Amino acid sequence: MLVYSAHLPEINRIAKTKYGQLRGAWGDTQTITVFKGVPYAKPPIGPLRWQAPQEPDCWEGIRDAREFSGRSWQPEDTDPNAFYRKEFRANPVQNTEDCLYLNIWTPEVKPGAGYPVMFWVHGGALHGGYGFEASFDGEAFCRKGVILVTINYRLGLLGFYASSQLSQESTDHVSGNYGYLDQIAALKWVKENIYNFGGDPENITVFGQSAGAGSVMNLVTSPLSRHLMRKAILQSGVFLFKFGSPGGIGMGFSNTPDIRSMEALGDEFMASLGCSSLEEIRKLSPETLFTAPGTGFGGKFNFGPCVDGYVMEEEPALAFRNGHYADIPYMVGANADENELTSLAKSPEEFLAQAQMTFGADTQRFLDALKMEIRTPKDVKEALKKLDVMRTGSQVFAQMQSLKNRKDTWVYYFCRKLPGDTKGSFHSAELWYVFNTLRRCWRPMTPQDVSLADAMNTYWANFAKNGHPNGGGLLEWPAWKDKDPKEMYFNENSHMEKAQLSSVREFILNYITEGEQI
Repeated sequence: MLVYSAHLPEINRIAKTKYGQLRGAWGDTQTITVFKGVPYAKPPIGPLRWQAPQEPDCWEGIRDAREFSGRSWQPEDTDPNAFYRKEFRANPVQNTEDCLYLNIWTPEVKPGAGYPVMFWVHGGALHGGYGFEASFDGEAFCRKGVILVTINYRLGLLGFYASSQLSQESTDHVSGNYGYLDQIAALKWVKENIYNFGGDPENITVFGQSAGAGSVMNLVTSPLSRHLMRKAILQSGVFLFKFGSPGGIGMGFSNTPDIRSMEALGDEFMASLGCSSLEEIRKLSPETLFTAPGTGFGGKFNFGPCVDGYVMEEEPALAFRNGHYADIPYMVGANADENELTSLAKSPEEFLAQAQMTFGADTQRFLDALKMEIRTPKDVKEALKKLDVMRTGSQVFAQMQSLKNRKDTWVYYFCRKLPGDTKGSFHSAELWYVFNTLRRCWRPMTPQDVSLADAMNTYWANFAKNGHPNGGGLLEWPAWKDKDPKEMYFNENSHMEKAQLSSVREFILNYITEGEQI
C-alpha cells in the first residue's frame, strides 16, 4: 500500500480555494484525500476576540493541510476515566484561541465531480468537543461517494459572551452568538470552495448531535443561513422544550435568553474581573477567563446563545412552531437511554418542582397526561421515561412537519445497547455507527455492530445523496406521516415500528401549537 500510494500523482492531493492552494494527506483508503486544519476565518485573537469571524488571509504557494489544528478553548477534563473523555476524547488535544479551522474528507479531488456534501457540527453543550474526535472520520462516507466536512467553532465564554460594550462596538449592534456565526462562516466557506474538492455546493446536508443538533436548529432557522443547505439531520437534539427550566415552552420554548439579559450578565462578569473596558478584558488570558469564579457549564456566568434579532431572530423552537425555517427534508431521532448520563429530577418533590417550573399554569394538564401518580423515586424514573425529552422532540417535530404538509421527515430510535459496560444506548452512542468508526472504539464490538454501523452509515449517505435514506438493498424506511407514523428502530435486529404518540407527546404537541392553525 505504501509503495502504491507513494507513486500516486501528487496533484491528486492539491486543491484550490479562494484563498490559496492546499496540500492534503492520503486517507486510510488510497484514493481518499483528507485536508486537515483548513482556515475558514482569521484567528479570533487580540482585537478579533468577541467579534464576528473575518475572512481568512490569502497565502502564497501551497499550504500544508496534513495535520489537525488545536481545539477551541474549553475546560480540561483531568479525569482519564470520565465517561465522555474515555469514550471519545482519550487522546490529549491542545486548547487554542486560534481555532477556526475545518477538515475535509473527499473521495476525489476533482473540480465539478458533484459529490454530495455532509457538514458536521459536533456536540458538547456548546462548552466542549471538537471536529476531529475519535468517532468523527469521513473514510466510510467517502467510500459511499459523499464528502464529509467537520468544523471547530468558538465555545463557552469565547463563543457566546455578550456585553453592552461589545454590542455598541459591533456594526450589527449585537454581541454574543459568535460560535453560531463561526458555524455560518464555515458553511459559507464550504458553499464557496467545495466545488474544487469535488463537491456539489448545491447539495449540502447539515447534521449534528446534541448541542450540534441544536446548532443545526439555528442554521435552518437563522436568516443568515437557512438558504445554504438542502437537507438536515438532527441527532438527539430537537430541542422543542427543556424540562426543568422556567417557562419551558410558553416563554421561548427552550429558554434562550434575549440579548439584553445576556448583555447585563456580561457586564456583571466584566466588573467581577475588575475590568472596565473591552481593551482590558481582551488582554486577559483564556486561562484567566475560564477559571474565573462562576464560569463554566452550570455556573452563574454560563454564556450561551441569545435571541439577538440578527443571528437568531427568535428562539429556534418558536421558529419551528411558526414555520420560519428551511422547508427541506429532515432526519431526526434519539437514543433509548439518553437520560442515563443526565442529572434530571430524582425525587418526587424535584420532579413536581421542575414540572411547575416548565409548564406553569398548565402543570396539571401535563401531570394528567402522564396518567400516573408521582410518589416514589421509581415513579420519577418512570415519568421521565414517559416524558423522554429527546424522543418526544423528534416525534413532535415530525408530526408538525406532516400536519403542515412540509417536506418529508424520517424518524429513528437508536436502541442498540453498546457492549463493554452498562450504559446502554447512551446519549451520543450512535456516533460510532453513523460514522462507521467502530475500529477506533475501545468497546468489544461484535459482527452485529459492524453490520449495524454499515447500515446506518449507508442510510445517512443515501439521505445526503437523494433526500431520502432508502436504497442499496437496505430495509425500506418510510417517512413519518401524521396518519401513519413510523420509526426505524436501530439495533442488532433493526426494524420498523408504528409509532404511538403517547398522551404526554400529544400534550406537548398541543401545547406547542396552541393557538396556531396547522
